[in-house]
Amino acid sequence: MKKIVFAIMVILLVSLFGCTSNENKDQNNLPIVGDENKIIPINPPVASGLVNFSALDDSKLTIQALNDLILANNSFAVDYYNKLDSSENQSGKNIFFSPFSISTALAMTYEGAEGITAEEMRNVFYFPKNDEERRAAFANVYNNLNKSASKENYKINIANSLWNEQTYPFKKSFYDIIEKHYYGKSIPVDFINAPEEQRQKINLWVENQTNKKIINVLPENSILDNTRMVLVNAIYFKGDWNNKFDEKNTYEGEFNINNTTKKNTQMMYQKKEFNYYEDDSFQYVELPYKGEDTSMIIILPQSLYPDCEEFGDCYGEPHIKYDFSIPSANELLELKTKMKPREVQIHLPKFKFNTNYQMKKDLQEMGMNEAFSNQADFSKMDEKNEVKIGEIYHQAFIEVNEKGTEAAASTVVVMIRKTSLERNPIINANHPFAFYIQDNVSGEILFMGKIVDPTLK
Repeated sequence: MKKIVFAIMVILLVSLFGCTSNENKDQNNLPIVGDENKIIPINPPVASGLVNFSALDDSKLTIQALNDLILANNSFAVDYYNKLDSSENQSGKNIFFSPFSISTALAMTYEGAEGITAEEMRNVFYFPKNDEERRAAFANVYNNLNKSASKENYKINIANSLWNEQTYPFKKSFYDIIEKHYYGKSIPVDFINAPEEQRQKINLWVENQTNKKIINVLPENSILDNTRMVLVNAIYFKGDWNNKFDEKNTYEGEFNINNTTKKNTQMMYQKKEFNYYEDDSFQYVELPYKGEDTSMIIILPQSLYPDCEEFGDCYGEPHIKYDFSIPSANELLELKTKMKPREVQIHLPKFKFNTNYQMKKDLQEMGMNEAFSNQADFSKMDEKNEVKIGEIYHQAFIEVNEKGTEAAASTVVVMIRKTSLERNPIINANHPFAFYIQDNVSGEILFMGKIVDPTLK
């Protein structure tokens, strides 16, 4: 059988721009801190079976600190998913992003923030305030992800890079924190005299970190001679399903994008025991990856046309919008405890697509404003305190098919509705659905998305 894999690549770029001391100056003329040629390999590329990675310093870790960080990162994941899902710009589009990647890159940036800048970032990302405990918790998550990958269950590469203008006086103490707790080293580059050359170097580094799945993440003119620093986070994940789909069972089926639009697509099928739960609105099923350290959780609306049933006949009206708002991070944790092993028939479309997000506007609307303004205070990283965030780029790639990725799943026996005990559940994902991929060891949500049209690339 042809070997088919599931792969995810995410790139996050945080561009820091130089500010001027004149607060009334037109912000369009401000120096832009873009991506620098400084790469920080946060974790060296980790392939399955590679066990000689250097562990990060998590000596200050407490269980409470780890739980607080996971809840913080997952809370941002839910907030940003709901932000994208409610955006008019996302109408008719698939969603896919890595909240883990975003939180990591912004956590590194947060290490340099002070005052209101730090407070706003902390409020949006829910970062725990205690520096030592937060850093130890981030380090512990990285260490555990690498340990899981070393069991040959899947391949993972998590890498951070920090590209800084070689003539600009960033603080050594900031570099030391990034290296010690985030597996990153600063790499000085010449943004002033050769910005285009540095852009190409960063793009090449990104390609190499993501198995050449993310190409030209930085477009032309995104790096200028006033760029001062760029922080990059890349994550690549590849693995097999714990229960693989048999390619012989894949068939051509209809996917209902809305009540008037259908598209033919390749649907995978299998009937096996999975963790399952349902309520009046949704079905939930957990598909573990090999080794059961990570899982994909699918959230499928019970009804094909929920708005039609609630508000009457709406045939001919193509504007049906499924309510895909994800509950709180605490509710997602509770959901895991409600699932129990059931024999489930699963019909799941194959899909493969890329996403690109420029996050500045979204984060400003979520309450993170000062970091992008002339009032930005990054004095913990910058001797002159003259930089601000210019833009944040996030790019992701995902492919799901018969072989899939492998992740962990937890099995807990819980009470469910009696009616669900009378039949074997059927998960027929032939209409839009949400999903997320979770590290079951820590509870960290690594990726999150929504499929509106599996035929979109």
